[in-house]
Amino acid sequence: MVAIVSVQAVAERSGDRELIVEVSRDVVAAVAPEEMVLFRPMSTAYFETPDRLGQAPKDDMLGFGAGDAVVALTPVALSVMSAVLTYLRREVAQATGKEVTQIIDEQVHGLFRRFHREEHTAAAPGTAAVPGLDREQLAAVGRVAFEHARAMHVSEGRARLLADAVVGSLVLQT
Repeated sequence: MVAIVSVQAVAERSGDRELIVEVSRDVVAAVAPEEMVLFRPMSTAYFETPDRLGQAPKDDMLGFGAGDAVVALTPVALSVMSAVLTYLRREVAQATGKEVTQIIDEQVHGLFRRFHREEHTAAAPGTAAVPGLDREQLAAVGRVAFEHARAMHVSEGRARLLADAVVGSLVLQT
């Protein structure tokens, strides 16, 4: 089942109106070149009232009574491109999700001394060396560790030791 996508929501949410219009223009030029004269006003009207897609016009623009028989391709192309854009975003997000997660995991692992790549060690192709944390970031990590331990009813002394151990396990930026 194909979901009908709100063009206005897609265009406003992601600033993709220009992309949708440009690609739709190419589609309409290839499939219905006779509509190119009206493409701009039709696409402008479409984005102003996308909820009217598929509704029969109240008046026939040409006055010949053929309004119901002739369906303009421009609003259809705009709607299709919006749906395609939404689909492509979902697919790209799924395809890159694992890659991004792996990069993030490598970066986080690299912040700990035991996993940190030394500068003289060659990093794997496509991975960046992790620079480490600055003193403020280490202090923030220490606060988070301490507060979390205290929230779990660990004594202040033990919470401080735990926080210090966590901070000590991280790489300081050089």
